[in-house]
Amino acid sequence: AGQTEEHAMLLRGLGVSEVVVVVNKLDTTMPPWDKERFEFIEWSMTTMLRKVGFSSTRVVPISAFGGENVLEAPDTADGCLGAWYGGPTLIQAIDAFQ
Repeated sequence: AGQTEEHAMLLRGLGVSEVVVVVNKLDTTMPPWDKERFEFIEWSMTTMLRKVGFSSTRVVPISAFGGENVLEAPDTADGCLGAWYGGPTLIQAIDAFQ
Protein backbone atom coordinates (compact mmCIF):
# COMPACT_ATOMS: atom_id res chain seq x y z
CA ALA A 1 0.00 0.00 0.00
CA GLY A 2 1.17 3.48 -0.78
CA GLN A 3 1.41 6.30 1.71
CA THR A 4 -1.90 7.85 0.64
CA GLU A 5 -3.70 4.54 1.13
CA GLU A 6 -2.06 4.10 4.53
CA HIS A 7 -3.25 7.57 5.56
CA ALA A 8 -6.77 6.73 4.37
CA MET A 9 -6.75 3.54 6.45
CA LEU A 10 -5.63 5.54 9.49
CA LEU A 11 -8.49 8.00 8.95
CA ARG A 12 -11.03 5.17 8.80
CA GLY A 13 -9.49 3.61 11.91
CA LEU A 14 -9.93 6.92 13.72
CA GLY A 15 -13.62 7.00 12.77
CA VAL A 16 -13.47 9.57 9.97
CA SER A 17 -16.28 8.78 7.53
CA GLU A 18 -16.13 11.66 5.04
CA VAL A 19 -13.24 13.13 3.08
CA VAL A 20 -12.68 15.69 0.37
CA VAL A 21 -9.86 14.93 -2.04
CA VAL A 22 -8.33 18.21 -3.19
CA VAL A 23 -6.49 18.08 -6.51
CA ASN A 24 -4.14 21.06 -6.52
CA LYS A 25 -1.93 22.50 -9.27
CA LEU A 26 -4.06 21.44 -12.23
CA ASP A 27 -3.46 24.96 -13.50
CA THR A 28 0.19 23.99 -14.08
CA THR A 29 -0.48 20.85 -16.14
CA MET A 30 -0.04 20.81 -19.91
CA PRO A 31 -2.60 21.74 -21.04
CA PRO A 32 -3.72 23.80 -18.04
CA TRP A 33 -6.80 22.45 -16.27
CA ASP A 34 -6.50 19.08 -18.03
CA LYS A 35 -9.89 17.39 -17.56
CA GLU A 36 -8.55 13.92 -18.43
CA ARG A 37 -5.81 14.23 -15.80
CA PHE A 38 -8.38 15.26 -13.19
CA GLU A 39 -10.69 12.37 -14.11
CA PHE A 40 -7.81 9.89 -13.80
CA ILE A 41 -6.90 11.22 -10.34
CA GLU A 42 -10.57 11.23 -9.33
CA TRP A 43 -11.01 7.61 -10.47
CA SER A 44 -7.79 6.47 -8.76
CA MET A 45 -8.59 8.16 -5.46
CA THR A 46 -12.25 7.15 -5.26
CA THR A 47 -11.35 3.54 -6.12
CA MET A 48 -8.72 3.41 -3.37
CA LEU A 49 -10.95 5.18 -0.83
CA ARG A 50 -13.82 2.76 -1.47
CA LYS A 51 -11.40 -0.12 -0.95
CA VAL A 52 -10.49 1.14 2.54
CA GLY A 53 -14.12 1.81 3.51
CA PHE A 54 -15.14 5.31 2.44
CA SER A 55 -18.52 5.04 0.74
CA SER A 56 -18.75 8.63 -0.44
CA THR A 57 -16.02 11.07 -1.34
CA ARG A 58 -15.85 14.42 -3.07
CA VAL A 59 -12.99 15.29 -5.40
CA VAL A 60 -12.42 19.01 -5.97
CA PRO A 61 -9.90 20.58 -8.37
CA ILE A 62 -8.29 23.81 -7.17
CA SER A 63 -5.39 26.16 -7.62
CA ALA A 64 -4.37 27.06 -4.07
CA PHE A 65 -1.83 29.63 -5.28
CA GLY A 66 -4.38 31.40 -7.46
CA GLY A 67 -7.32 30.72 -5.18
CA GLU A 68 -9.27 29.15 -8.02
CA ASN A 69 -12.29 27.10 -6.90
CA VAL A 70 -11.44 27.56 -3.23
CA LEU A 71 -14.06 30.13 -2.21
CA GLU A 72 -15.69 31.08 -5.50
CA ALA A 73 -16.72 29.13 -8.59
CA PRO A 74 -14.11 29.13 -11.36
CA ASP A 75 -14.11 31.15 -14.57
CA THR A 76 -16.14 29.46 -17.32
CA ALA A 77 -14.09 30.76 -20.27
CA ASP A 78 -12.44 28.27 -22.65
CA GLY A 79 -9.22 26.89 -21.20
CA CYS A 80 -10.36 27.62 -17.65
CA LEU A 81 -11.46 25.15 -15.00
CA GLY A 82 -15.09 26.26 -15.13
CA ALA A 83 -15.30 25.31 -18.81
CA TRP A 84 -15.69 21.66 -17.73
CA TYR A 85 -16.05 21.58 -13.93
CA GLY A 86 -19.45 22.37 -12.46
CA GLY A 87 -19.07 20.85 -9.01
CA PRO A 88 -18.66 22.48 -5.62
CA THR A 89 -15.90 24.81 -4.51
CA LEU A 90 -13.60 23.52 -1.78
CA ILE A 91 -15.49 25.47 0.89
CA GLN A 92 -18.85 24.18 -0.38
CA ALA A 93 -17.54 20.60 -0.29
CA ILE A 94 -16.31 21.04 3.29
CA ASP A 95 -19.58 22.72 4.33
CA ALA A 96 -21.47 19.67 3.01
CA PHE A 97 -19.93 17.37 5.65
CA GLN A 98 -22.56 15.71 7.85
